[in-house]
Amino acid sequence: ADCVLSVGNGMSDDFKKIYTKQPEKFKVITNGFDEEDIYKGILEKDKKFSIAHIGSLVKSRNPETLWKVLKELVIENENFKKDLEIKLVGKVDFFVKEQIKAYGLEQFVNKIDYLPHGDVIKEQQKSKVLLLLVNQTKNAKSIVTGKIFEYLAAEVPILAIGPPNGDLADILKETECGLISDFKDEKKLKENIFALYTKKVINFDKSKIARYSRRELTKDLSGLLSAMAGN
Repeated sequence: ADCVLSVGNGMSDDFKKIYTKQPEKFKVITNGFDEEDIYKGILEKDKKFSIAHIGSLVKSRNPETLWKVLKELVIENENFKKDLEIKLVGKVDFFVKEQIKAYGLEQFVNKIDYLPHGDVIKEQQKSKVLLLLVNQTKNAKSIVTGKIFEYLAAEVPILAIGPPNGDLADILKETECGLISDFKDEKKLKENIFALYTKKVINFDKSKIARYSRRELTKDLSGLLSAMAGN
């Protein structure tokens, strides 16, 4: 083949293993965000240090390491305790609720069961931090959840838990929009949360984020298809 084109979320590493002899013929076009979904009005940011998870939080994605680290931080830092808000927008599994309760974090939870899509977008943009969780599976390094692109569009710092050497980590590094720690790495997660809390990291570059808009990605795809057709 003149070119191997992968379109969508993840799997780039798996394909690269097949085409390592000719990596120049391999190109990934990720999913992206719709610029029309961005709320362009005036929004007041959350007053508290809101760590927001948007979408269903199921048992298999329960971030126990996060609950453990947050418990340590509220014990160790009185200001952090006063400022913390765990904002959960969407369905939350009973098991996750019990885990939060077990770590003594109930008082910090702001649970929002359902919102129309437009209001969900606003809640994303109002949050101080957006929590991104990767399912702990064998192919976790190649998983790029579609949620990352919505989060990029919101221009809110991202706190991710997943493989620090995977495709998602590469996007966070490229866009400089967030921090990631491995599933069980309590030390790194604690450092990342405190860095976001003290605002010592994240300098948004809109030009880097714009590369993941569907408009720009469609241009890339069009250019590649033209090149493959010899135009």
